[in-house]
Amino acid sequence: MGKHKDDVTASPNISLDSETGHVAITVRPDYIIFVEPIGHMTGQIVSQMLTDLKQTVEQVRHAGHPVYILVNISRISGHDT
Repeated sequence: MGKHKDDVTASPNISLDSETGHVAITVRPDYIIFVEPIGHMTGQIVSQMLTDLKQTVEQVRHAGHPVYILVNISRISGHDT
């Protein structure tokens, strides 16, 4: 998905609407889990992101690979406290 044309699997984007933001979680061909939150992060979006990330980690572990997570926070425009 996105700029990683050879992505193996990805979770659906987590989005409430275009004003709040969303998160893309992708497993790259080298089995690195790439997390990219984009836009304004709410508590609900972050909570769902963590749930999806835990599931993705378990899938990578189940496949027999070590877990490495890369998070790109450069596109977060704001957050709720």
